[in-house]
Amino acid sequence: MTAMNQDMPQLDELIPLLDGLCEGRLSVGEMVRLEDLILASSDCRQLYERYLELHGNLYWDTAIASDAGDEREVHECDQAGRLLSDRSLPLSPELAVPSDLSVDSRPDRTVHRRRLFTVAATIAAACVLAVPLTWWFFSSTDARSLSPRVELAEVDGANAAGSATPAGSSPSEIPGESNVAAVDPTDRGPAKPFTLPRRTGDNPTPETTTPEKTVVAASPTETPVPSRAATGSAVAEMTTNPAAIVHVINDELKDGWAVAGLTPSAVASDSEWQRRVMLSLVGRVPHADEVVAFQAEDRPDKRIQLVERLLHDPGYVSHWTTVWSNLLIGRNPPEIVDRDALEDFLANSFAENRPWNEVAFDLIAAVGDSRENGAANFLLAHLNNQAVPATAFTARLFLGTQVQCTQCHDHPFNDWKQNEFWELNSFFHQTTIAEHRGRDPKTGTQQMERELVTQAVGGPTFYESRRGVMRVAYPRYRGVVISAEPDVDRRRELARLMTDSDDHRFARAFVNRIWAHLFGAGFTTPVDDMGPHNPPTHPELLEQLTQAFVASGYDFQQLLRWITTSDAYQRTTAFSEDNQSDDPSIGASPWFSRVYVQPMTPEQVYDSLQVLGYARMASNDLGRGSDGRARRERREWINSFIFVRETEENDEASTFDGTITRALTMMNGELIDRALAVNSSTFLGRVLQEPGTDADRINDLCRAALSRNASRK
Repeated sequence: MTAMNQDMPQLDELIPLLDGLCEGRLSVGEMVRLEDLILASSDCRQLYERYLELHGNLYWDTAIASDAGDEREVHECDQAGRLLSDRSLPLSPELAVPSDLSVDSRPDRTVHRRRLFTVAATIAAACVLAVPLTWWFFSSTDARSLSPRVELAEVDGANAAGSATPAGSSPSEIPGESNVAAVDPTDRGPAKPFTLPRRTGDNPTPETTTPEKTVVAASPTETPVPSRAATGSAVAEMTTNPAAIVHVINDELKDGWAVAGLTPSAVASDSEWQRRVMLSLVGRVPHADEVVAFQAEDRPDKRIQLVERLLHDPGYVSHWTTVWSNLLIGRNPPEIVDRDALEDFLANSFAENRPWNEVAFDLIAAVGDSRENGAANFLLAHLNNQAVPATAFTARLFLGTQVQCTQCHDHPFNDWKQNEFWELNSFFHQTTIAEHRGRDPKTGTQQMERELVTQAVGGPTFYESRRGVMRVAYPRYRGVVISAEPDVDRRRELARLMTDSDDHRFARAFVNRIWAHLFGAGFTTPVDDMGPHNPPTHPELLEQLTQAFVASGYDFQQLLRWITTSDAYQRTTAFSEDNQSDDPSIGASPWFSRVYVQPMTPEQVYDSLQVLGYARMASNDLGRGSDGRARRERREWINSFIFVRETEENDEASTFDGTITRALTMMNGELIDRALAVNSSTFLGRVLQEPGTDADRINDLCRAALSRNASRK
């Protein structure tokens, strides 16, 4: 019997499991069995993928024919069923969809319609199924040997045995640690899919919902903007002393290394660390002069002092403005969006170090002209398709939760339901875009201007369930119901609830995202898909950082100080002999025993090439003029690698990584030509024209390109 025929019983078992998945009736055991089938057999994976591909050719309204059923809908479903039974898989011609899917072979038409509905619903479930399936694959018996994981008993046992390293060690002391107790990475106890053991004394999961209650909101003019507030005297006391939070980070990570049996990588050299922290905080590599100056310093706290200088550098404002502009509206937003105005709003916020909850409040609750109020451009970019993108982006960016799939069905792996998506969407029910003609203040020409308007309308939002039944959704967030009367500004109420909630989901999502930006991996993967289905790798550390961040008044710069001055951030990216399993790029859970390698973004490449084009660093803003010319040139160069997909999530893709376009641009593009010009204004011209030996010139070029002196390696 061929291997293909041997897989047929598994294929027969897979189909009813897919039925149950989409109908929300799988038990935990059946869910695990579904994962085993898809991961164990290539034929099962092919069938699963073909289901998803075929559904792309079906209309949703055909797939969700009602149980009452008219003849036209049944006929369309019959045609779809024959399509499934006739088409075969691309890599195995003899492996067609089993014949029991054929309409003619099934006497029960109700079962037929249910299975056709399964085909349609499977594609919607695919996006949420992919993450846990990937996690399960890398956590299976064979793959998990690459990354040691431990269960609750091991964590408690390690702590009780005192195997953790001493707290508060300085970076220079860490490489010589000898008291880290090794733990057998194969001794994990019973496997528990989709759960992460929590240490004794952990706080309850933050996903518990607030008891439902009805709130009659204040009028828009009376709704207070959230302010800085402490969350407990102990945490507030620590925030007044940044070293205390740094000790918390150090101790928590050291405990994890001891439990996992990992020896952290060595401390990074000054040149490696300087390059890393400058890319992280100001978005560019250091100029050769900056490399020389930093290496010449001999003060023991010079790394802390460099962090402080960078937090007050113009490049800090520019870099984080770019990062959050890209997150909020993408690199190539719709024409109705005024990116310059949004960047001005963000730049002012970062320059003033405004509390992050206030910045987010302004973005969510914004109204007004796109030019006069730059914050309004966030929602102007995402109000298409019944504000579905606005709902999804708001949840992802500010709550660290992906809810886009639940617009069509309940989430199969976390507690988000379809009605909750549309209840969140109902907060945008009053928001619309008004257009009017105005004049450009610079040129005087007439142009179309857009304004974000909140209408005085009430009532629910309507949506269609999986069975084609129209339902209503009223504005409700985490169990708190907002009045649906027209005089209540729903978005302001949503902004208040999100940024000033006791569950701190908003702060937790921000801390996780910034940690990932600095380390190359977050406490969850991906950073914007947090929840019971995707628990953090270091829940205690994430919770303590979240509490401290809230107590600091949502102070972004303080959060950056804590993380960049921690022992773990001082580590090299190179593996040690005993931490090669700590590699998220192969699917392992991060232990942060080293800093992970990150590719440079297009903006970082552009700004770093600009550094090479200057003989000396006269200023850290890289010569960007107030007229915006340099900003436009930068944007045009970056957008040559970007294209937008027409989807309900307003997806944006990049050809920047490893494509022929990027290779040619980096070899002989205009930006490269300017940086390599031999004249008195460029660094290369300075090196070639000033007196010195060849060895001096090579060192200068290495400092400019690699941020270090030349070596044989």
